[in-house]
Amino acid sequence: MLGTLKELAARIDGEIVGDGNVTIGRITSVEEATDDALTFATDERYFASALAGKAAAILVDASVARDASAKPLLVVANARHALAQLLASLRAGERQAFRHPSAVIEEDAQLAPDLYVGACAYIGHRVSIGRKSVIETGAYIGDDVLIGASVRIYPNASVMHGCRIGDRVVLSAGSVIGSEGFGWAFVDGRSERIPQVGNVVLEDDVEIGANTCV
Repeated sequence: MLGTLKELAARIDGEIVGDGNVTIGRITSVEEATDDALTFATDERYFASALAGKAAAILVDASVARDASAKPLLVVANARHALAQLLASLRAGERQAFRHPSAVIEEDAQLAPDLYVGACAYIGHRVSIGRKSVIETGAYIGDDVLIGASVRIYPNASVMHGCRIGDRVVLSAGSVIGSEGFGWAFVDGRSERIPQVGNVVLEDDVEIGANTCV
């Protein structure tokens, strides 16, 4: 259960029209809505579909005409923005401070006390990780990496030696940050690898998709 409609409204400063005590179990599109769902509508067409659907309540843009409604409404100035804020606020509570016993954390790593570290993750030497960050199962954090606050690193993602990650960054599953590039020199008909000595810097609020290599 995500909470009552009234509780969700408080997260995004929305206005309730109708029963604010209805219980919301999930947030879905109009097409996938169930009788415990909050769905959303950004125009009259989607609002009509939401009213006809199974959703328990509707997150609706204030610009949408809505004279009378058979469903409770959560009215906001910008439904898409409010949806993003609501989902982010709900996701923030998914992980509490925890370090799985199978995780390997080098002794000289500096970790925030409320960090979540999943099973079989590795955190290398001289790593620094900020508050409210989440390191999921199987993630690899190389030596001398600096990671900011409220960062989420999903399963099997890797941050290689010396990279810098800002605040509120999301690295999706399987992504690799700081992998060596394809640097080669051809000498006397044969190729020689050129060592890669740089690093990658991701600024605040960057999101990297699954299985992406930077």
